[in-house]
Amino acid sequence: MNTPKPVQKKGASETGSPRLSNGPNPEPQTTPAEKQFPKVPMSAPRFWHGMRFTTYLKLLWRGRFRIHFLGLGMCIAILFFSAINSVLAAVQALVFGRRIRKTEISQPPVFIVGHWRSGTTLVHELMNLDEEMAAPTTYECFTPSHFLISSWLLKPLVALVIPGTRPMDNMESGADRPQEDEFAICALGAPSSYESMAFPNLPRPNQELIDMKEVDQQKRETLARAILFFARSLTARWGKRLLFKSPTHTGRIEFLRQLFPGAKFLHISRDPASVIPSTVRLWTRLDQVNGFQIPRYDQESLEKHVGETFARMYRAFDQQTDEQNEDVYTLRYESIVENPVEALRQAYDNLQLEGFEQLEPKIRNYMQDRSDYRKNQHSLNDGLRQIINHNCREYQEKYGYPPVP
Repeated sequence: MNTPKPVQKKGASETGSPRLSNGPNPEPQTTPAEKQFPKVPMSAPRFWHGMRFTTYLKLLWRGRFRIHFLGLGMCIAILFFSAINSVLAAVQALVFGRRIRKTEISQPPVFIVGHWRSGTTLVHELMNLDEEMAAPTTYECFTPSHFLISSWLLKPLVALVIPGTRPMDNMESGADRPQEDEFAICALGAPSSYESMAFPNLPRPNQELIDMKEVDQQKRETLARAILFFARSLTARWGKRLLFKSPTHTGRIEFLRQLFPGAKFLHISRDPASVIPSTVRLWTRLDQVNGFQIPRYDQESLEKHVGETFARMYRAFDQQTDEQNEDVYTLRYESIVENPVEALRQAYDNLQLEGFEQLEPKIRNYMQDRSDYRKNQHSLNDGLRQIINHNCREYQEKYGYPPVP
C-alpha cells in the first residue's frame, strides 16, 4: 500500500440500559458544537424510511420496541412507508429480478475508505464528476430495493423534503448527490453497526463488523448478498464502474476483495485531532435525528467509544493491507485541501485509473464553486486529548500526524 511520507511541522422507555456506560445515565449535555446543529424538519427522510415492512419490524424487535413517546409519530410514519417499499420491491423483483441476478460487474468497483469525518465525502463528490464512474445517489441508497422502478415518480417528491445541507456539517445534500452505500446495506436488512442510531440507549449492535472478526457465517452471507444485490442493481441501471464510499468498509478490505476481485481502494487519512471530535459530534447528531429514543448516554462514554472504534478499525485495516498492495492508495486530506487536482491525479496514477484528463477541469470548477465552504471548528478537552493520543498513536506515527499537546 502506498502511504504518504510524514510531514514535519443514546427511548422507549428511558429505562433502557445504556449502551456506552455501565453507570447511571445523566441527562444529555449540550455542547457548543450541538448548539450549531441545523434544524431537521420532521418530514425529512430518516435512514429507516427505505426499509421493507418485515425488515423494519425486525429492527423494532431488535430494539425491544423501546420507543419514546416523542418517537411514536416517526415510528408510525415509517411503518406506512415500509409497506409501500415492500409493494414496490415486489414489483421490481417481477420486472427486473432476472436482469439483476444475471448482471455481471465486469469493471471492479472503486471504494473510498477512511474513518468518519476524514474527508471521504469530499473525495466521493470529486470522483463522482468522472463520467466513467457511477456513485450511488441518496435516493438509490435510501430505496435500494426498488429504485429501478420508482425513481421516475418518487425521487422528485423525496427531493422536496431532503434538507439542503447535512445535519452534522455544511456539506450539501440532495436526492441525486452521491451517498454512502452503508445506508443501502442497512435498508436491505443486512447487519450494520448503523442500527445503533435507531435505539441509542441500548448496547450497540453489530460492532464486530468494524473489523470483520468474530462475524458468524450467516451474517457474512447476509452482508455479501445485500452488497452484491445493490451493486448489480446499480450496474443494471448505469452500466459503469461503481464508485462506493463508506467508512464502514475500512476494516472490510479482504471481505470486499473476495466479493469484487480487482477492486481498488482509495484510503483517506486525516489528523485524528480533527477526526475524533468531529466524529463525536457526528454520532451525537445522527442519534438525535434518527433515534426512536432520546439519547441518554454521557459525553465521556461516547468519546471513549469513538476512540476505541478508531483503534479497532485501523488494526484491521493495517492487517489487511501492506506497502506492496497496488490496489490500495492512501491520500492525505490535507493534500486534497492544498491541491485537489494534484492529489487526485496521484490517486488515479497509483490506482491505474483512466480518464483523469477529462476529470481535471471539473475538479477545478467544483472547488471554485465551493471556495466559501467553512469547516466545523472543534475544541479538545483533556479527556479527549488522552483518548486521541492513546487510541491513535500508531496511526499518527504512520501518517505523519503529531500527538495532541
